[in-house]
Amino acid sequence: MPEMDQGEVIEQPLTAIAEAFEELSKWMKEKKDARHIRLDTFCQAASLVSVLFRCLGLAFKFAELEYVAKVSFFLSS
Repeated sequence: MPEMDQGEVIEQPLTAIAEAFEELSKWMKEKKDARHIRLDTFCQAASLVSVLFRCLGLAFKFAELEYVAKVSFFLSS
C-alpha cells in the first residue's frame, strides 16, 4: 500500500489523484475570471502522482526523483 511522507496511507492512488484534480477543475470552473491557481493547491494534487512512480519499479525511480524534486521546489517557492 503506498504511503505519503507524513504517514498518510493512500488506499487507492488513482482515486486520490482523480479526486484531487477534479477538485482543482471544479475550483477553476467556479473562478471563471481567475487565470491562476494557488501553487500549493496544485502541488498538493501533483504530489499524489509520485505514488504511481513507486508502483512502476526501478525503471521509473529516476523519473520519480526528478518529479518529486520539482514539486518540492515549487512548494518551497
